[in-house]
Amino acid sequence: MGPMNHQMLEVDQVVNLHGAVAPSSATPIRFSMKEFDRATILIFQNKSAGNGCAVSMNQAQDVSGTGSKTLSFTKAKRSLANGTQAAPVNAWESFDVASDTFTTDATNGTRDSYAIDITKDMLDIDNDFDVVELELGNAASNVIQAIAILHRARNAAFPNESGVAN
Repeated sequence: MGPMNHQMLEVDQVVNLHGAVAPSSATPIRFSMKEFDRATILIFQNKSAGNGCAVSMNQAQDVSGTGSKTLSFTKAKRSLANGTQAAPVNAWESFDVASDTFTTDATNGTRDSYAIDITKDMLDIDNDFDVVELELGNAASNVIQAIAILHRARNAAFPNESGVAN
């Protein structure tokens, strides 16, 4: 039975990277892409004051952070809310990322979403870098939640049950 006959969580894996708290009060979790070809990181931001949050990525050789270094990415997507509307905004737009970092929108009192797509070939696999980490700058007036959805498991059987295992 192919992947189209399975539920999403039977073929993809979801990893909670950052609970719904201010980035200055939590340490993000690294996740391994060893068993996967792609990952999408979703970042949800709820701002109570007008300042953004810096977002960048690192890669490492294991989930403890050995050899941690910058993970280069040049594109991301965003869905910006209009004011404090209750309904979600579903229009995603792609934007350029300069110097491997972007800052979330600073409009006061909005709920915005961001997406970063990562493919295996973005990692330094030749030197055993298969772990990804989301880095969030201090933004005490923001509540940020982030998850990673790991796609395309390389083995037919469901891979390790924890994306944080290496």
